[in-house]
Amino acid sequence: MYVLCWKFATGAVLVHKDIIATAAHCFGNVFNFGDTVNVGQYDLTTTTDGDEEFTVRFSVPHPYYLFGDNQGVATGWDFMLVALDGLSTKKKIRFNNKFSYPSNGQRLKAIGFGFTDFDGGTSPDTLQEVDVRVVAHKECLDLWGGISIINREVHLCAGGFGGTGICQGDSGGPLLDQDDRLVGISSYTGSTCGEGRPDVFFRVSSASDWMLESICGMSAEPPLRCCLDKLKESSCGCSLFLNGSPCFQTLVETECGYLLGETKYRRVRRRYRDYCNSA
Repeated sequence: MYVLCWKFATGAVLVHKDIIATAAHCFGNVFNFGDTVNVGQYDLTTTTDGDEEFTVRFSVPHPYYLFGDNQGVATGWDFMLVALDGLSTKKKIRFNNKFSYPSNGQRLKAIGFGFTDFDGGTSPDTLQEVDVRVVAHKECLDLWGGISIINREVHLCAGGFGGTGICQGDSGGPLLDQDDRLVGISSYTGSTCGEGRPDVFFRVSSASDWMLESICGMSAEPPLRCCLDKLKESSCGCSLFLNGSPCFQTLVETECGYLLGETKYRRVRRRYRDYCNSA
């Protein structure tokens, strides 16, 4: 689900109920404490398109991102997670964790409210989507000609030809596959949008482990797997649990208070039982 930060019209994408992912180079200008974001914003001319408004609680750039002089963009760790002050009911985006995906030439789609005409600086009122194809690393590197560091581990190149690609205002927005799986975050483009050089995206798979761990610590209502990870490391092991020890419920109440609802408690109990039976 696309997310818009009204200050400088910067993009992001919902990856958990109260966590959005965006580009770290946006930090300092947008996604600061108290900034307004709209989840599910599709049309800027109406207030009835079903979007949800939240404010930013705090932002956590990737630990490898370097601030100042766009160094973080150059080295490629241009990625950040942002915690919101409420839980969205919109559909969260699944994200890719396989480095070998997507493949060269694969068709993807970039989404945003960025300029549609670089020379004129035209900004659309409705959310735009453009089809782009993955550009091979060596070709991308050659076309940029040493102007920028293209790091294959963390960069993904796509689009940038025939007038199709991202532009100013698209930073932080999602690059999706045809199944709406998040594979990249818009990082930067050439001096003339859609012409001459591929667009450069942060490769989401390079930070998937960090993202999963960070969501557990940042969210007011983390995924069930976060609680399960704590339970697996606890002193209330599988033998005690399977023998009916009350330590499991006590531990859930202590470590995962957000799961006290009966339905969620049954779910985590069932999943922990499955884990113990397969261990």
